[in-house]
Amino acid sequence: MTVNVCDWDVGPGALMIGACIRLSLEEGEPIPTSEQTAKTKVYGMPYHGNYIDLYGVNSAWAKYTLEQIYTELTATIGANTVSGNPLISNLDTSDLVVGMEVTGAGIPGSTTIISINSASACTLSNDATATDYGVSLTFKVPPDTTMDIFIYRDGVNGNKLQKVTYTDDTTRQEAVSYLDGRRVKTSEPAYLLVGTCRTSSTAGQTQWTEDSKLLCNEFNRQPVKLFSCPGYVDDNAETSYSFTNTSIAPVNGGADSTLEFVLTDISQIVRCRIVCMYTDAGVAGFIALGIDDTAHDRVRTFSAAAPSVNERVIDYPNKFDEPGHHFIEFLCMIASGTGTIYADQPGGSGGSDLDPYSSYIVAVLEM
Repeated sequence: MTVNVCDWDVGPGALMIGACIRLSLEEGEPIPTSEQTAKTKVYGMPYHGNYIDLYGVNSAWAKYTLEQIYTELTATIGANTVSGNPLISNLDTSDLVVGMEVTGAGIPGSTTIISINSASACTLSNDATATDYGVSLTFKVPPDTTMDIFIYRDGVNGNKLQKVTYTDDTTRQEAVSYLDGRRVKTSEPAYLLVGTCRTSSTAGQTQWTEDSKLLCNEFNRQPVKLFSCPGYVDDNAETSYSFTNTSIAPVNGGADSTLEFVLTDISQIVRCRIVCMYTDAGVAGFIALGIDDTAHDRVRTFSAAAPSVNERVIDYPNKFDEPGHHFIEFLCMIASGTGTIYADQPGGSGGSDLDPYSSYIVAVLEM
């Protein structure tokens, strides 16, 4: 379900239910103005309005003013430790999740949170090696971890964001269901789903780049493009690479051959395209699109003509069966011999000084 710019649903009793919120990795910018790398916070901010309706008091929706808030993927918090004890205390656990990596004085390597005991205590996977009070500890969401982001009302601190990790790339740990047209935690409807995020290959960090967009909104989605041209060099000279693999595999040895993203809703359509300029050895050369798979293709095209320069285009609108983390891959193979893919070929219709893209992968979706 896509909810457009501050759309309003009519709930029971003609209550107008609004969600004027977008998640972003750039502070103060609901729609990022540039690439965002190594980001440690996910911001929730007003968008085309400054109100959010949340369910709770008297089993009804209530309207609250929304200001910029955030949840941290890397958080540094003071806590008390006791030597020989895995319990740490006297810390705010509201922004922590089970599985977070923990480092700091008196904390052994490879330590994680195994349980959140209360609003001020949690249990670690290893005993502390020192007794300390107010010691600074750093908590990081593990690398390559998908999570949903919820907004809820804290009676003391107002609106807050909460992250809930998935059990794997595409399986929610916390079930969500529709309530008056809005998705909420099934077990706690006071928590409204506002998006999905994923850490990058670095613990405690996420990103929004040309080929990797790891944040998706539940509300107020905007069209975005992902793009990569494997092997491209901006040098006004032809760039190409060969392939001899006789089974399906990523082009360019897997370098820059992937676009990755997260989805909040399985109804989201991802429109994919591969454009490829290549020569083959006069035998079948295949160019293919991988969907969450680098060894099998969903769509392919080929040439079996005499050696020549061929251009192939694959278009594929696709819905994914699960939310969470997904990727599409630029794949190739050849029956025998050697094929050549041209990343760029100056001197084409755009002029020799433009160094235009010749072989690339692109996807468009709303996030």
